Parts: sequence; structure tokens; C-alpha cells
Amino acid sequence: MPRRTRHTAQLTVPTGRTPSPAERDSAHRAYRASVRRLRAVRSGAPVVRSALLPGTVVWVRVEFADRAGFKIRPAVVVARAAGVVLLPLSSLRPGRRLMALPEPVAFLPRPSGLVPRLVRVECAEVITVAGPLSPANAAFVGTVAATVAAVVRQDLAA
Repeated sequence: MPRRTRHTAQLTVPTGRTPSPAERDSAHRAYRASVRRLRAVRSGAPVVRSALLPGTVVWVRVEFADRAGFKIRPAVVVARAAGVVLLPLSSLRPGRRLMALPEPVAFLPRPSGLVPRLVRVECAEVITVAGPLSPANAAFVGTVAATVAAVVRQDLAA
């Protein structure tokens, strides 16, 4: 029989058990981070185009590849041409086909990996800049982006 749980903001504990102070603190930090992202979305303040350098992590609205809809998620800037070319990031979980970054990213809420799909958005669609990647992660992202772009070119040529 499945265990009954109760859900609070970003926190799941078995019913009847009081969350520990560490669990409450962790849930509160996650909640505050989500509130900050939501406020950035609602503010509508434009991001300066010069801040969108390759290797920078940004929060952006990313359309789903396989169905209608979108999700606000972190993404890494790969290039800046007519808009911004990004590689989305997603949380690492067992069974997901993601490319794990060589080093953890301190300013992201959980361990993340690259979704092997290039996304092009307008500069105005970028919600906020999270920060730059480390040199090792930036080099890895550049390699992955080149590989994904080569695969896309082959698919278009076929």
C-alpha cells in the first residue's frame, strides 16, 4: 500500500511526521528561489543583450519538443545571432537522457544536465541572467553544442 504523504511548499514528508528543521530550511530556500524567479518573470524588465555571452546561464521560457506548452527553465547561451541560441538544462534524475556537466553549478537549485536540443529565442524572451559557467563547464557546453549542431545539419541535409 502506498505511503500517505502531505505536501507543503517544496517539501514532502510522511503523514504524521513533523519535518526536521533542516528539511524546513531546505524547503523554504527552494520556495524563496521560486518566488524570486516568479517575480523576475512578472517584472518584465529586459535583460541587457551584452550580458548574453556564450557560457552564461539564463532563465528562459522553453517550449516542449514533443507537445504543446512550455516551462521556465535554466539554459546555457551557446551563440548570439538573430536572437539567442540556447541549450536547455534540466535536473538530473535516473533514466533521463541528459549530458551531465563536469562540475556542479552553484547557482542552480539542483544538479543539472544538458538537454541535447538547440533552442532559438529572441533576446526579449530571456527572463533573467543566473550567472556564468565555470571554464570546464563552458568548454563542455561548447563541445556538446557543436555536436548537436552537426547532427541537426545532417538531419536537414538528408
